[in-house]
Amino acid sequence: MAQMNFTDRSILALKPPDSGQVDYFDEKTPGFGVRVSQKGTKSFFLKYIVNGRQRRMTFGVYPGCKLAQARKAAHNAKHEVRQGNDPSAARQEQRTAPTLKELADEYLDHHARDNKRERSWREDERMINAYLRDLYDQKAGDITRGQIKSLLRDIKVRGAPVQANRVLALVRKMYNFGLDEEIVEANPAARIKPSPEVERDRSAGDQVAVNAVQDFGAVGGQVILRGQGDDAVIARHTWDVVWDCYPIEVNLLQGLHDFALVLREP
Repeated sequence: MAQMNFTDRSILALKPPDSGQVDYFDEKTPGFGVRVSQKGTKSFFLKYIVNGRQRRMTFGVYPGCKLAQARKAAHNAKHEVRQGNDPSAARQEQRTAPTLKELADEYLDHHARDNKRERSWREDERMINAYLRDLYDQKAGDITRGQIKSLLRDIKVRGAPVQANRVLALVRKMYNFGLDEEIVEANPAARIKPSPEVERDRSAGDQVAVNAVQDFGAVGGQVILRGQGDDAVIARHTWDVVWDCYPIEVNLLQGLHDFALVLREP
């Protein structure tokens, strides 16, 4: 086993072998070494023993991975070993941990579509695509409470506090599903308080109409509000509507039959 004092100069001076690969070990940090391949690639690594088994983990290729950086990583890994942990196994577990996108797909495929009406799970799917896309590639277990709160603030700043509450509820449900299925170990949306949903002042007649609103849609160039019970049409109005987003708020203006449907971009 070749040992040497690791410096940038000594590592640069290492020659590739005629065949295979050669390992060199640092005199200052036991187990810390550099492997030189036949093609001249120099990779830092650490050999250690945990639970009676010899393990090996790599840190990067020199000079992209600096000597000081690799030595510090080796010291940190050796500290984990002294605590009885296996840093290589932990790294592998992190690599295979599900991303937020994978958690969302599991939630939709194995919970929402099985337990909700189509309109409801499609709305979950829409919110996931509209609001969580920037977090798709992050490990689901690494998402922090602060990130969720920041996401909700951004939605509220755009004038949609009600939508922020719906997104909060969805993230909670997703992570609770993940906890039940042992996909994640914590819920970053837990104990985050929803925004107050302030009711606007309306006339008595308007309030009756608001209480009756259950569904709305655009049909044949008309915006239609449908009521509960016999699903009678409360009001209809011809409107030039671009129906490219799901409407999240309905405002009824005072008047006998006048109303406004406000579409807000998510």
